[in-house]
Amino acid sequence: MGVLKQLIIVGCVFSACAKPPEYAKQAQDTALAFTHQVEKSDGLHSLGSGGFYTNKKIDSLYIDFEIKKRLSAEEAKALLTTTVNAFIEYVNQNEEIRPYLQTYPVTPNQISTSIAFIDDKRSPFVGFSQIHLYEGIIYYSIFQPEKKEYSPYQKELYPKND
Repeated sequence: MGVLKQLIIVGCVFSACAKPPEYAKQAQDTALAFTHQVEKSDGLHSLGSGGFYTNKKIDSLYIDFEIKKRLSAEEAKALLTTTVNAFIEYVNQNEEIRPYLQTYPVTPNQISTSIAFIDDKRSPFVGFSQIHLYEGIIYYSIFQPEKKEYSPYQKELYPKND
């Protein structure tokens, strides 16, 4: 094996062992703890969670879910707002993450959340199949199987006092 190849392998091993910065660890730990709590109570299954960062501070947090259930747009909005409001409260009450937040208290503008609606084979339902919050706007989407992507068809501002 050549020296360059050995150096690349050694570099990969050491980078995999590196500890993440504390702000990234706090974002991941907080979001993950919340998703475990929600999975137990609401039937949601976590697809991923974490944060986005600027200047060693947490700009925003994200949590993504799927649920084996078809919901109407109204039911989906109720589930999304309940989940987001609970996540905001969870983050704002967490003393450990607070020093790493760019903005405190956290609002819906600092939360990104998606909930996909899937069947027993984990395929998105035809028609309305995802609701997503990003930067204070709720997006309603359909899944386009030919493109294998979600396509928003409607949006609205996140409610102020839900």
